[in-house]
Amino acid sequence: MEEVEKGEQIILTKRGKQVGKLVPLDKPENPIEREVDWVAWAEEQREFLKSMPYVGASIVLEEREGYRW
Repeated sequence: MEEVEKGEQIILTKRGKQVGKLVPLDKPENPIEREVDWVAWAEEQREFLKSMPYVGASIVLEEREGYRW
């Protein structure tokens, strides 16, 4: 078990035939400790926003043309 804790895999055999394997468990990812690539995240957000229709300006223009100042 100590070897498995160090990262080693142990093959289990029965009469010379492989029947199992002991492997270390993956360390569960803690989202708080996860590294975040903020530059990549910001770029993804920019691309997402570019794909969205820009409705704010069109609403203002429609309202502005609907009224006579």
